[in-house]
Amino acid sequence: MEHDLIKNSDHHSLIKVYAFPFAGGNRYSYNVFRQYLSEKIDFTPVEIPGRGRRINEPLLRNIHSIVDDIYERIAPELTAQYAIYGHSMGGLIGYLLIKKLQEKSEILPTHLIVSGSKSPSSRNLQRTPTYRLPANDFINKIKELNGSPTEILENKTSWNIFEPILRADFEAVETFCYQETKPFNIPITVMMGLQDEIAEDDMRSWQRETVAPIALKKFNGNHFFIFEHAPSVTAIIEKALFNVNTMISSKQL
Repeated sequence: MEHDLIKNSDHHSLIKVYAFPFAGGNRYSYNVFRQYLSEKIDFTPVEIPGRGRRINEPLLRNIHSIVDDIYERIAPELTAQYAIYGHSMGGLIGYLLIKKLQEKSEILPTHLIVSGSKSPSSRNLQRTPTYRLPANDFINKIKELNGSPTEILENKTSWNIFEPILRADFEAVETFCYQETKPFNIPITVMMGLQDEIAEDDMRSWQRETVAPIALKKFNGNHFFIFEHAPSVTAIIEKALFNVNTMISSKQL
C-alpha cells in the first residue's frame, strides 16, 4: 500500500511521529520543523484527501471521515513505537484517531502532542460557522489567522483552488460534536499561543481526555506561533518523546 508520506531517515529513527495537518494544510506544511528535528525522530506528515498528491480525491467534510481515511492508511504499519502530533485541526484528528485505535485494539501512541488546538470538550457548535461565511468575510477570517501565504490569498487563481479546501476543513472541525468517553492513559503535551483567540482554560481541559498529566507550554504569538518558534516547538516535541534536557528558546513563556 503506497502512502503519500514524507519521512526522515528510517535508519537512524527511534520513534515515528505522525503529523496531521491544520485546516488547508498538506504534506509540506511542517517542512520548517525538519531542520531542527534530530535523526532520532522519523517525522511523517500524513496527507488527507483533496490536496497535494491527493488533490484529485474528493474533499472530506466530516472529521470522522478524515480519521477513517487516516486509520486505513496507517493502521497496517503500526508495529513499533510512535507518537502523534497535530496543530489546530490536526490535534482534533489525532485525538479521534487514538479513540478509533482503542476501539480497534491497535497499538496506541506513546504520546499525543497538540498545538493551537482547543480541547475536544470545549468545542461547541458555532452560531455562525466560519465555513458558511460569505466570500469576503471568509477570506478576512483566514487573513486574521495569519497562517496562509500572502501569494495565495492575493492571487485569484490560487485562492480559487485553496478556498474549497479550507471550507471543507473548517466544516469538518466546526461540525464536530463532542461525546465524553473514558480517558485514555497517554501523556499529552499542549502548546498554545498567548495571542491566539483560544482561551487557556480550553487548552487545559485536554486533561479530561487522559489520566496521565498534561504539560502545557505557552508561547508569544497568534494561532500559528509554531512557525515563529519552530526551534522551541521541535525541542519540546523531542523532550516529550525522549524526556531529555533540551534547550528551550527564551522566547517561550
